[in-house]
Amino acid sequence: MIDDGEADWKIIAIDINDPWASQMNDIQDVEQKLPGVLEDIRHWWRVYKVAEGKPENKFGFGERFLKRSFALDVVQQTHEFWLNLAKTVVVDKKKSPLAHCGKHPLHVSLRDVESLSALSDNCDSSGSDERKRGTKRQGSFKAASTA
Repeated sequence: MIDDGEADWKIIAIDINDPWASQMNDIQDVEQKLPGVLEDIRHWWRVYKVAEGKPENKFGFGERFLKRSFALDVVQQTHEFWLNLAKTVVVDKKKSPLAHCGKHPLHVSLRDVESLSALSDNCDSSGSDERKRGTKRQGSFKAASTA
């Protein structure tokens, strides 16, 4: 999604305890089993900030939802970017190029970095369901797509 002129990745995921989870392994499964749901999601992402006076959001990739493997790559790359940024700030004591998040200062502790590093050890971006994903979080989810 393009939000205020910038890429803003959105991930469609399902709780592994959801009754539909065993049938949702990639984005085409969502449209096949739950017709219209993806269009509803896209519409919501398009207009959810209009009430704040902002313009409708736009979408890249010809407005297509992308496959699970692409979504997992985006999650992995974004996590690595954040981890490197956090380590630079916490370990190397360098000033963050993202010193503020909105009006609030950005605070990252070494504990945050270590806990996210441990969480990433439980992630499997190969698409295999043999390893548990997100076990240190409150819920576990299967990524289906990105937009």
